Amino acid sequence: MAQPTVPIAFQASTLESSGSGALRSAGARIALDNFGTGYSSLYHLRNFKMDKVKIDSSFIRGMLSKDEEAGVVRGLVGLAQGLGITIAAEGVRNADQQTSLLLSGCEQGQGQLYSSTLSANDALKLLRTNSSRYQLA
Repeated sequence: MAQPTVPIAFQASTLESSGSGALRSAGARIALDNFGTGYSSLYHLRNFKMDKVKIDSSFIRGMLSKDEEAGVVRGLVGLAQGLGITIAAEGVRNADQQTSLLLSGCEQGQGQLYSSTLSANDALKLLRTNSSRYQLA
């Protein structure tokens, strides 16, 4: 899955014009990383036809202690669901965050709760060893 960060994805519409159609034809999907920060735009979200949006970890860190952060997370989840885009949370560190995200409708996450950072080879080994536990997205 290609995961451009927000600034990269939106530079002069290069993502759409540079062959994302060819990538999609080959079975690739596109996820927008770090959503909610930087150059986020509803226009771009709609027009770039993202398959997945990943909520930036800065919102996840504060969602249990700050009402505003929790509201942003709920809003982003609702927006993605309304557009038919898969939503994921970055930086999930504990079970309380995971529970709150699940209750908000965010069913995918990544972060220390699930695994430490892995090299590509280590990730493949983990997937092969535990293939029944993981769904490749």
